[in-house]
Amino acid sequence: MFGDRWNWEVPLKDAYAKGGQNAPTCAGCHMEYEGQYAHNMVRKIRWANYPFVPGISENINSEWSEARLDSWVVTCTQCHSERFARSYLELMDKGTLAGLAKYQEANDVVHQLYKEGLLTGQKTNRSAPPAPEKEGYAYFAQLSGQKVTAPAAIELKVLEMHENDLAKMHAGLAHVNPGGWTYTEGWGPINRAYVEIQDANTRIREMVALQERVNKLEAGKTSLLDLNGTSEKISLGGLGGGMLLAGTIALIGWRNKRKQS
Repeated sequence: MFGDRWNWEVPLKDAYAKGGQNAPTCAGCHMEYEGQYAHNMVRKIRWANYPFVPGISENINSEWSEARLDSWVVTCTQCHSERFARSYLELMDKGTLAGLAKYQEANDVVHQLYKEGLLTGQKTNRSAPPAPEKEGYAYFAQLSGQKVTAPAAIELKVLEMHENDLAKMHAGLAHVNPGGWTYTEGWGPINRAYVEIQDANTRIREMVALQERVNKLEAGKTSLLDLNGTSEKISLGGLGGGMLLAGTIALIGWRNKRKQS
């Protein structure tokens, strides 16, 4: 808002004291390290905007990561108290971990469906990926949605959860944007995808159970005269045979009564 009043010619180290700057800029936060300014943009990186990459979340409380967290606190205390800075950075970590946990749970559900060959079209019209790639689960290339990679709808949702939604949620938290990216572009879509994936998983497994019951009934079909079925429940053939036998016995009894009379 007041950028037109700042002196953009002064070095970054003098931006607040001599440049009239009263709000952070990208360079002010990212190029600062322990009071010094340079073009190294990764000296304080901890999450790298990709929380789903294996090893990053497990390393977030390590000595290496804690040292970088302390460096971020130095940056934040140019404008804020140390207590506020540490509290917010802890909020960022916990929020990112919460989004990561929801993604991982959804990913496990879809990955299990893939292992069982239950994703839509997986056994019928899932075309092979272009060489030299081999067929697999949740490839990054499938984000394009092209027919040649043929991802299932919920498989694509998992890809979007970590490549887009989770990254946006973390970036929103890291840049103190609670309404826009954190919720609207991050947590909201993550929750929506999570619900849709769980719903699809329920419907797929209900359909599998139903198909298994149909297959069992079709495999157990017998003649109406077959009374030797071994099924725990009365088969249609056994029931029909029983009814025919009962009718025959009744007919014989009726004829005997008729002769006697």
